[in-house]
Order: sequence, then structure tokens, then C-alpha cells
Amino acid sequence: MVGAPHHVVDRVLPPVLVLLHAGLFLWASVGLVEWLVPGVAWRPVSNALFPRWLLLLHWLAVLNAAAIFLAGYVRRWPRTPVLLVPAYAFMAGVCTVETFFYLTHPLRYVAMALELAAYVLIPLALYRVPGLARRFGSRRAIERQST
Repeated sequence: MVGAPHHVVDRVLPPVLVLLHAGLFLWASVGLVEWLVPGVAWRPVSNALFPRWLLLLHWLAVLNAAAIFLAGYVRRWPRTPVLLVPAYAFMAGVCTVETFFYLTHPLRYVAMALELAAYVLIPLALYRVPGLARRFGSRRAIERQST
């Protein structure tokens, strides 16, 4: 029974992250279509409080990070965690601008803190969760497994 929570995390976290990034990719794609084609036939996913320039940065940042994760996951690319750090840092910057200058709801700072925590925890998980670390070729995970 010792180590059982690690096995659960090892089995559950990879598909959760794939689904999360697939959802983000789809969401950002829809947002970019809205940005390119005003007056779409569906209820917009873009936040009306944000100016156009910020929406463009928002959608490109999300699309970029999601594409890096998904392509890296499929290809088992070892540089994926390294590339996600600046991608998430850019998303964190966009989130900070949105939160401090445009959002008005009372829980905006809590939402921002959770989002920023995810941007730190996901790359760490890619290095520290054994199944993800093996998938992305982390030497440390391979060394830990062999000892």
C-alpha cells in the first residue's frame, strides 16, 4: 500500500493534463476565430472587458502553450517542460494584466493565484511525476527508476 497515491497520480495526471490542454487548444482556437471574424454565430467565449490587443495576446498565449504541451506529449519530446516555462510565464503576464487592469469580479485575485500556481505546478509535475518524467525523457526520473 506504500506508494499507492503515487501510482494514482501517475495514472490520473497524464490524461487530465492532455484533456486540459486539448480543451485549452480548442478554446483558444474558437477565441481566435472570434477575434478574426467579429459577429460569430455562437455565444462568444472572449471576455468583453478585454481590449482587442489583449485578446489577441491572450488567445495566442493559450494556443501556444496548449500546442507545445500536446505536440510534446504525442512526440515524447524532452524539451517540452523547458518550453512550457516561458509559455506559461507569458500566460502569467497576460493573466496579471487582465486581473489588475480589466477584471472586476471579487474573486479575481483568487482565480489569478490559482492560475499562476498551475503554471508553476504543471512543469514541475512533468519533471517529478514518474510517468510524465519518463514520457518526456527526464534523466532524473530514469535515474530514480534504476536505483
